[in-house]
Amino acid sequence: MFIVLPNQLYETLDTIHASKQDKVYIIEEPLFFYDKQRPLHYNKIKLAYLVACMRYYYDYLKQLKSINVVYVEYDKVNAWVDTLDIKEYIHMYKPSDKDVYNKFKRFANVHWYDTPAFLMSSQDLNEYHKQINASKMMVHAQFYNYVKTKLKILKGIPSQDKNNRASLPMGFANDFHEPRYGPQMYYTNAIAYINNHPRFKNNQGSCDKLHTWPITFKDAKHAFHVFIKERFHHFGKYQDAFDVNNPFLFHSFISPMLNIGLLCPAYIVNETLKVKSDIANTEGFLRQLVGWREYMHYLYEYHYDDIITSNHFDSNRRFANVIWKSQTFGLVPLDSEIQKGITYGYSHHIIRLMIFLNMFVMLQIHPDDVYKWFMENIAMDAYDWVMKTNIYCMGWYFTRAMTKPYISTSNYLVKMGNYPKGEWCKVWDAMFYTFLTNNKSKLTGGSRVYLRNLAYYENLPANKQSEMQTTAKKFIESCTRL
Repeated sequence: MFIVLPNQLYETLDTIHASKQDKVYIIEEPLFFYDKQRPLHYNKIKLAYLVACMRYYYDYLKQLKSINVVYVEYDKVNAWVDTLDIKEYIHMYKPSDKDVYNKFKRFANVHWYDTPAFLMSSQDLNEYHKQINASKMMVHAQFYNYVKTKLKILKGIPSQDKNNRASLPMGFANDFHEPRYGPQMYYTNAIAYINNHPRFKNNQGSCDKLHTWPITFKDAKHAFHVFIKERFHHFGKYQDAFDVNNPFLFHSFISPMLNIGLLCPAYIVNETLKVKSDIANTEGFLRQLVGWREYMHYLYEYHYDDIITSNHFDSNRRFANVIWKSQTFGLVPLDSEIQKGITYGYSHHIIRLMIFLNMFVMLQIHPDDVYKWFMENIAMDAYDWVMKTNIYCMGWYFTRAMTKPYISTSNYLVKMGNYPKGEWCKVWDAMFYTFLTNNKSKLTGGSRVYLRNLAYYENLPANKQSEMQTTAKKFIESCTRL
């Protein structure tokens, strides 16, 4: 038998055909929905998206007639797995998920296949890992160059990061024209399934924006080409910008389709390189896909244990219960982006890094709580391999793989977005300087860049410093607990 997991819905069937298995089982694996081992209450829009895509994929395989396909729903999966003989011959794409992998590796005869979800094969990653002294510092730029060389792309083109930092011009207006995809029956059935299921019907979020996300191979490719035609030529310049009204701005928002298998990165790379555009757009976009996405996968596969036990700032606070219920902090940019993120199940990477993680790091929330928050809320593209690495590694400054933590004053948010200044700035700045003060001894390596900010704070009058400390303490106590 060949087992297909919820995030392995690949258009190419070469592997399945080559396996010569008589049946293909598409399973609503509980670890992607809810499981005692991973008790996460995912945003409804994410769950409905999984179901809609999986049922489309079932029909995609079924219409080929050459494949005998069986669909196993959530309530029946664990019982079905338990009926399998321990010596059963099982064929699967190797899951990029430690818990899922461990669940199935107990079978004596599991044959794992490389997945088209990544550009680098297991052999490629192993080759790279052997080349470096991974017990010491790992460098993204080094890995990125390795991948570029393997793919024979962007030869001699340096990172255009310095050209990806423009703020939106004054008076910027770019309303988001929300797409609406079909076929309708998949969306309707998936929404009803989630809204009526006793396990999921009370989860947060809604399915109101589910049609924003394509569920077929054709529509996923169409969504990407709309990005190329309408937004790509502004992507490089405004990659780090964000807008109060437009949740996606000039981003591609293809990660949900990439991470579920409807789009494969090789296709995206090939199509992107066909486009004549400023190198800041081409390199800036491909760096996210070829560089950071593949790097996160490498770190997950080879440094998982070190990453999930790292906590450079010894953050030990938890979100207060009121935060889990209300999802509001009383800070305009943070609250606004959270509500957009929950509505669509998605926020682009600058919002996640420079608004969400920025504040959560300064609140000194334990990364386990932040992982849970992202997986449950900003959930459309959230899978273990990408969330653990981005949160524990990038957010909480895994010093062996990242150069610095990403935190800022309110000035950065005002500059890169179009949120007006207000009382929130006072709180944000107080949090920034209080965090630096409390963690001065941990500002080592690349994070020493923040010592100049700390020097500014330490030169302020004592009463001003005290006022900031009081403001920060009050805010921390309002939204966190020990």
